[in-house]
Amino acid sequence: MRCTVDRQDFAFILQKAKQVIEKRSALPITSCFLLHINEEKLYVKGTNLEVYITARISIQQTDKNGAVVVNADKLTSIVKSLPSAYVQLELNNGKLILTGGRSTFKLTTLDPEDFPEFPSPQTSTEFPAMDLLKAIDKVEYAISKED
Repeated sequence: MRCTVDRQDFAFILQKAKQVIEKRSALPITSCFLLHINEEKLYVKGTNLEVYITARISIQQTDKNGAVVVNADKLTSIVKSLPSAYVQLELNNGKLILTGGRSTFKLTTLDPEDFPEFPSPQTSTEFPAMDLLKAIDKVEYAISKED
């Protein structure tokens, strides 16, 4: 697995996906992201076993498809701190190598087969977006201000 992505876009989707990840969990794999390259896109998946999120980003260039599981906190902080405009990701001997500018980081990885399976939706419904906004407006006062 090898690809090059825009650092700002990558940091943005990692930050959004990180909101779902549990900081302390009985299952260490739920504090990780599944990174998956397929069809010129990099998919970032995360879950706390109640909420599932998938985000995708376009890849600048890729050599081969693949998947890897990596710690979400470490990956997010490294990508945010890189000085370059692009980040190169490469899987080599069980390590994810992040390169940006003159900086290089090696992160330990887990087996993608161990990552929890995402459920597929059983039903789908379509309705006007304005109806959804009206429904949210009616219950918004009850939303907790804390996490």
